[in-house]
Amino acid sequence: MTNQTQHEIGMKALFNKKTAEIIKLIDTKQFDPKSLIGKVKLKKSVSASLKLMPLKWVKDNYKLFYVDSETLQRFLQEWKKAKIDSYLSTVFGGLAHKDLFQLADIKNIVKAYEKRLDDETLSTDEKAAIKDSYDYFKSLEDQGYTFLVLDGQHRLKYLFEYLNNEITFDVLKDYFSEIDRGVQEAFSAKDPKLKEKILDNLRWKELDNLESGHQFDVTKLCIYKLRLMICEKWINRQIEKGETNLESIVEHFYNSHKIDDQTNMENRIND
Repeated sequence: MTNQTQHEIGMKALFNKKTAEIIKLIDTKQFDPKSLIGKVKLKKSVSASLKLMPLKWVKDNYKLFYVDSETLQRFLQEWKKAKIDSYLSTVFGGLAHKDLFQLADIKNIVKAYEKRLDDETLSTDEKAAIKDSYDYFKSLEDQGYTFLVLDGQHRLKYLFEYLNNEITFDVLKDYFSEIDRGVQEAFSAKDPKLKEKILDNLRWKELDNLESGHQFDVTKLCIYKLRLMICEKWINRQIEKGETNLESIVEHFYNSHKIDDQTNMENRIND
């Protein structure tokens, strides 16, 4: 039997629309595909820095995000299902780096405005303008918000709804790598032998990719060794030996249940 990695388990659950399983893996930090969310721009006054946002971070912190539907997102409209399917597929397919969420760091902005308001060289009109902005961000801070969403409100909304099992989506396989699609095909196969063959073919192809550029070095030797191990595994498998092993397992299973049934019968008689 082939052991499944957490990533493979997550991909299998994703393609089979088992959202609850995916959420559980994310909550326990066992599943977070490479480049899942990408880089997020945190606005700190005028300057900005980049921050990685794992899915669990989005799930745990989304309620700290404030979307200004009157001033910044006046034309906020619901996405159609096809667009939701496309975006969430890119996220789990590892293409999320194509997007940047822009968030204003409310606490840092409040501090920056407080410092500017202490500047005695400012005119009355300048202070009044700064005070309006200060009051706006200070109000958000007092309400418990940490970030003001400048861009990405749709993406964050639907991602959070998915992570809370409020919506599901149809996976668009074109966004997934050959390995992810192959793993899904393997674990959808009912025949264990076929399943393992598909996985070993994927491993062989990946070894081809790793071999590129290596001639007569340690990496080349390691790849050669791994290929021999794959070949050896299949060469050593014989039909007669397999049938013998199966009969042995079935016999052991049958005998163990027979002993249990006999013991239960004796206990009833004694009672």
